[in-house]
Amino acid sequence: MTDPIASDPSWFRALPLSVRAALSGMPGQTDSALARRRLERWRHQPPFSSDGFLARRLASEGLDEEAFFRLLGETPESLAARAPTPSWLLVLEEAFSHAAPREAVPDAAWGRSDFLPAMAPLLAWACDRLRRGAAELAAEHPGAPFDPEAAPGLFLPLLPFPVNVLIGRTLSVELHIARQEGRLTGETPEERFRGFVASLGQPEACLDLLRRYPVLAQQVTLCFLQWCDFALEILRRLTADWPGLGARFRPEPDPGLLAEIGGGAGDRHRDGRCVVVLRFDSGLRLVYKPKPLAVDVHVQELLAWANARGLEPPLRTLWVLDRGAYGWQEFAAPAECADPAEVARFYRQTGSLLTLLYAFEATDVHLDNLIAAGEHPVLVDLESLFHARFEALEAEQGGDVAQRTMGHSVLRVGILPQRSGNFDTEGFDLSALGGAAGQWSTLPLPDWDGAGTDQIRLVRRRLQLPAAENRPRLSGREIEAAGVLQHGEEILAGFTAAWNLLAEHRGELLAPGGLIDRFAGDEVRAILRPTMSYVRLLQESCHPHVLQTALERDRLFDRLWEAAPAAAVPDAVITAEREDLWRGDVPVFTTRPGSRDLWDSRGRRIPEACDEPSLDSVRRRLREMDAADLDRQTWFLRASHHPAAQYRYRPSAQIRGPAAAPAGRPRGSGGGGPDPRRPPGHPRRA
Repeated sequence: MTDPIASDPSWFRALPLSVRAALSGMPGQTDSALARRRLERWRHQPPFSSDGFLARRLASEGLDEEAFFRLLGETPESLAARAPTPSWLLVLEEAFSHAAPREAVPDAAWGRSDFLPAMAPLLAWACDRLRRGAAELAAEHPGAPFDPEAAPGLFLPLLPFPVNVLIGRTLSVELHIARQEGRLTGETPEERFRGFVASLGQPEACLDLLRRYPVLAQQVTLCFLQWCDFALEILRRLTADWPGLGARFRPEPDPGLLAEIGGGAGDRHRDGRCVVVLRFDSGLRLVYKPKPLAVDVHVQELLAWANARGLEPPLRTLWVLDRGAYGWQEFAAPAECADPAEVARFYRQTGSLLTLLYAFEATDVHLDNLIAAGEHPVLVDLESLFHARFEALEAEQGGDVAQRTMGHSVLRVGILPQRSGNFDTEGFDLSALGGAAGQWSTLPLPDWDGAGTDQIRLVRRRLQLPAAENRPRLSGREIEAAGVLQHGEEILAGFTAAWNLLAEHRGELLAPGGLIDRFAGDEVRAILRPTMSYVRLLQESCHPHVLQTALERDRLFDRLWEAAPAAAVPDAVITAEREDLWRGDVPVFTTRPGSRDLWDSRGRRIPEACDEPSLDSVRRRLREMDAADLDRQTWFLRASHHPAAQYRYRPSAQIRGPAAAPAGRPRGSGGGGPDPRRPPGHPRRA
């Protein structure tokens, strides 16, 4: 590697259309035949086959069709002459030119049954960078609650899954080709797999692979960089906040040093950040959330307010520290109920929570967002309270009158059992009360056959839902769906008690400067599309064919425009979604209850995108919570627990996925690995 790595123009195939469009000057060299083929594929992709939509999409980049045509055919050499060296390429060059020692990588990273060791040069660079950054931080702050030498090992569990999602599809194809060409060595399928991965981990072989898939090079380099930066950010914030955090837990024993990082299976937002759980030597656990927690603070105040006014049984509150851009939260440990009376109280409290969440326009309270901590149902993710309405978007996404009616009922919250799926399968339930382990997806999803062997291949089959901690347990057993039916009256009793409490004290809540007004400036989530829509795009974007040139990935991400024909989605939203996907993130938008504006993940404002301030919706909801509405919502509650609405899951032996298809060379569109939101066997989100 005598020549600078970044001098090779083939890397510039990884530049997205947005970057190419922003370059000064015009393309110097173009391949007209290639440009025509690409343009025709774009034109035939919905909705660009309709008049005006391709022009609208190009206008978002400041392009017309003539300029677009030239960019589609521009050669890598022309791009390299016009574009500055991308920052990720400088990182890649640093990682390979100044190789970090193998000893910088924790031993747990080697000998794995996945593809992570194939990226050994980048892995060593990132681990060495993290260790050095942690050492500098510890030197500046004596008494910091972590061992800098242990930092790479602590954060290593957050790394394999996103890296394997990125590289798995491509490396499985390369392995298949190497097997066909007789280039594998070893006596067993496992030995041949490990030998192949180890050979790719050599700098020259790894660099050659990445050069053939420059978009993969860009994405995997970004992933390692995000991992390192996120880890150092957590350590920096933990060190800065440690005096206050330590005071919170006195006179408890000394928490000791940071011993483990868990979680990380939730959605990744804002450059790979996610919720994690920190465990210290003493056993103390803290939840770190890389987002503002003002709404969490105010929800705890709401729960305490209801408890103080006689709500029985009282709802459990959590300690929360909001630090503006991030925050810390008490860890809610799952626990069993001691006796049937505690089980009954769990369901009664759940009914009370349902009333509060309905009143405060909450949604997305699924099985991962509620912990069964003994008799207490504990909410651990509160960002979807005060959820704004987007009636035009909801109408564009479909749904009949019945669905829209349910969208304004207690069913919208997500706590009550709700069957999803189609009539060809038994369906599944992701609700906080109904969601159980052992359910099967209704559609085939990407999964791996022969993992850890030279027979590994991506297949599509129905997958089982991993276990969560949302359902109460008694005597070592989870309360099953029949238990929810049996405790329907407790749910209804708690629901009615909280309803009457809100009705009695609604004037206090609605008074100027009252509890409701405290939420006005809090950051809350605005969910414009189902998260799985984004997840599928990210999965498909890991196909080897898409990883060879950024323009193919851009065209794939332009499927976001399919929901835009009625201008239901502002162009600025689609631009922000595309940028987030290019960073490997699930796109995220937020709003404030007192505003109609949206903000994207970079803090850019999208004015007046919401139908109305959600604070107005909540105020109206509280005023309209009368006896007639109680009757309506009670009907929905009872209907969700009626035996006719329940369903049985067939035994797993009766579930069969589609026949496995062999891997092939890069062509067409495909998927990327298991669902990045929560892979089987991965620690769940806090």
